Amino acid sequence: MDAGLEPVVITGMGLASAAGLDPEAVWKAVLGGVTVRPEQDKDGLAGARVPPYELQKLRLPKNQKFLSASSRHLMWAGLQALDAAGWSGAALAPERVGVFSAAGQAGMEPSSFFPGFDALAAQAADPDWEGLGGPAARSLDFYFPLRCLSNAGLALLAMEISARGPSNNFSQSDTAGALALESAVDSLQAGECDMAICGAFENLLGAANYLNYQQAGLLSPSAPRPFDRAAAGMLLAAAGAAIVLERRSSAEARGAPILAEIGAVATALDDAAGGAEPIGTGRAVEAVCRRALGGEQPAFAVLSGLGVPRFDLREAKAVTEALGPGVPCTAFKGATGYAGGSTAILETVLAVCALRAGLVPPVAGLEHPAEGVHLDLVALQPRVLNGTASAGALCLSHSFMGQSAAIWLRTPSGS
Repeated sequence: MDAGLEPVVITGMGLASAAGLDPEAVWKAVLGGVTVRPEQDKDGLAGARVPPYELQKLRLPKNQKFLSASSRHLMWAGLQALDAAGWSGAALAPERVGVFSAAGQAGMEPSSFFPGFDALAAQAADPDWEGLGGPAARSLDFYFPLRCLSNAGLALLAMEISARGPSNNFSQSDTAGALALESAVDSLQAGECDMAICGAFENLLGAANYLNYQQAGLLSPSAPRPFDRAAAGMLLAAAGAAIVLERRSSAEARGAPILAEIGAVATALDDAAGGAEPIGTGRAVEAVCRRALGGEQPAFAVLSGLGVPRFDLREAKAVTEALGPGVPCTAFKGATGYAGGSTAILETVLAVCALRAGLVPPVAGLEHPAEGVHLDLVALQPRVLNGTASAGALCLSHSFMGQSAAIWLRTPSGS
């Protein structure tokens, strides 16, 4: 970020993931190295599922019917983050509150909006699909077009909190949250809003997603093990994550908790990746690390760590070249699963937890680093942060087709 601009800080955080329903619960699982366990649905498809919860006391309860599963996770995390920030709806004019979001896979499974598919399929091994007319057609969910919109989560959260300030939604995979965060910080520093909610949401647990990832050879039959010699692939997941952002002077004026400072956000594209590959030559990784850090050295780095051996090896080589082999590194997907578009914000929340605790959590599932991985990976036990190192964390994410992003987080000065 421009040194002449006022720092932007995080004042509240919220989470809904397979590892828990708030930052404290998820952090406890991550710190303990608890590996996420696959759960099967009625069709036998394995995934990392968010525990059940009820959205209660919504200002606009009728909007529940417009919420897809992933939008519900964003609503949960967003309201939780605002509550943690001590936000009061009466404290700011609606035009001074911005909402920025990152969405992953938009759309819904056919059976989600037309239960007639499942009802008919259950009648016989060889169902008569002509029977989808008549009584089955009456099960059609007429709200499904609204739930399929990639910006539905943003719109419904903004409506719930009466926010009418600047907004932006980025729809892609892992790096979407970094783009949303950068947009939110830019709006705050330009004076367009006084508070920004930056959220991300994803649900990869449908049959179509499962089959696509499976056919690409990316899924593990068991728990994910990033950077481990026994790694066999990723575990699909659902999640919602949110952070509340304010200019530091505004946060201090209202006595808000200051959890971390946004140092910088950087993105770059590796045109050698292509297809279903998040990293090509590693040039983009080097570029985002250099631009985000601006010469500083992180106390630790959070890597993508998908659990797909060839992806992890490429990332490890690129990060070693960009940062050197001596920076402690961790990764969170062994504990949370792979939740696509929610990745960057979810992992930012956990990195803030690590900075505040002074501990780097272990990579869940990592016991024996894979051949060719020469990073200083934290394994089996948390590591105490070196007090002489810069009090900052670098979070990396990589989208398919080659975009990489880095989020540089600092412990607030005076903390």
